Amino acid sequence: MPSRNSNLKRSERARAFRFERRTEHLREQLACLRFSLHLEEQKKLLADELLEVHQDSQEL
Repeated sequence: MPSRNSNLKRSERARAFRFERRTEHLREQLACLRFSLHLEEQKKLLADELLEVHQDSQEL
């Protein structure tokens, strides 16, 4: 029969594993959000450039 100390250590290892897994998941989500933000910023820059090109072409 496992001792109370052994069960406690197993519980602590399981908790640490879940914490690491959750932390990794959150890091992945953060990376996805940062990439999404980067894409939105690029989209805005491209839209501004397109508008500028369009306005320049109207002046010709």
